Amino acid sequence: TDAMSDASQTIRQLIRRGKKVFFVTNNAASTRMELKTKLEKVLNCRGILKEEMMIGSAYVAGQYLKSCNLKKDSGISRVHVIGTAGLCSELQSAGFDISGGQDLADTPSGMSRDELAAYPFPEGQIDALVIGLDNDFNYRKLCIATVLLQRNPDALLIATNLDAFD
Repeated sequence: TDAMSDASQTIRQLIRRGKKVFFVTNNAASTRMELKTKLEKVLNCRGILKEEMMIGSAYVAGQYLKSCNLKKDSGISRVHVIGTAGLCSELQSAGFDISGGQDLADTPSGMSRDELAAYPFPEGQIDALVIGLDNDFNYRKLCIATVLLQRNPDALLIATNLDAFD
């Protein structure tokens, strides 16, 4: 939340000199626009930073999936997400139909075998399962994701980042 001393001046000078500047993070919770807004505030660089300077693992996951040319039975590839709204938004921006993501407040966190057997799987066919930071990760999400992968054996399983603490 705090910038290093002279970071703002250094970044401004690099940009002024025509250097390409990128901000790279393994944080998959935020969109590139959210990262830009945060850095503008922290670095006091409003109007200088651009969205294309932000490289987050959510954005990279979307670009990677685009490069995979996933099968598109319905014209658009479907991706199930375990992660934040920011991850879902970046994947949608990359052109994917998204299921999963953040649960509604009243969604139960557990799931019995009977509940799993009766679950209607509105997610349908998926072409990939993308897993990022999910502060509300629970057993129910794990059950649904596991069955989706079993039902879609050709689906890609993508983890947005390695993290020593997760």
